[in-house]
Amino acid sequence: MVDAYETLSKSKVKYDNWRQYGHPDGVLALKVVELMMPTFMMDPSMQPMLLTSGFMCIVAIILFTTLKLRSTSFNLANGISVNTKLNMKDYLAAVFEDNDQ
Repeated sequence: MVDAYETLSKSKVKYDNWRQYGHPDGVLALKVVELMMPTFMMDPSMQPMLLTSGFMCIVAIILFTTLKLRSTSFNLANGISVNTKLNMKDYLAAVFEDNDQ
């Protein structure tokens, strides 16, 4: 009841928040994020470190995914590398040619 009275009588900002977001305090999702995040992370002096660490995490995820895809793309279903299979085929062909002579 107090919020309703303050919204309708005292503050134009609260009224505008109520009209736009449906609550006199504004967007409640932002308040939840503020409660979940440690206060030192919301400090403006921490923004360069947060941006740097976020960028490094994205680069690490991209590198990990690329390396994982690259290592598995050259393996057969049984786990043997395609290069190993081709090398073994060439080796066996050379052995058979030597035995024929």
